[in-house]
Amino acid sequence: MSYTTTTNTGTLWVDSAGTTAASAGGIVIGRHPRLEHDDTPKTDEALRKQNAELKAEIEYEAYKREELQSKINMLQREVNDAERLTESLRAQLRQAEQQQVTMSASSFTQKELKVMLNKLHPDKNKGSEICTQITQKIIKAKGR
Repeated sequence: MSYTTTTNTGTLWVDSAGTTAASAGGIVIGRHPRLEHDDTPKTDEALRKQNAELKAEIEYEAYKREELQSKINMLQREVNDAERLTESLRAQLRQAEQQQVTMSASSFTQKELKVMLNKLHPDKNKGSEICTQITQKIIKAKGR
């Protein structure tokens, strides 16, 4: 079966699988191209049949579009749920960190914190990594 393209740039061949190839371009894979240009008169019955086929194809494409839109909507809801959960978990983490610092600070008096800072300061413990970490926590707790 051969069709002339709408821009008259070449000949278009269509095989039974719906594969199209144009003499003026590359190969395009797809369903029934609508580049048909046919000067032969058609009967009313043939036109009705063609119209019915086109309507059926439009309905099928609309159905596929609705299915895809439904999937997109579902995925968007999942993304929104995940974002809400992530933000909730971040808020819980911030709250837990704040409570931990508050609990640490409230567990000791300022005087006790000062004594610990003096005893554990890295300069007095040969630059000990654990002393550095503890000192930073004490300074943070002392500041609250």
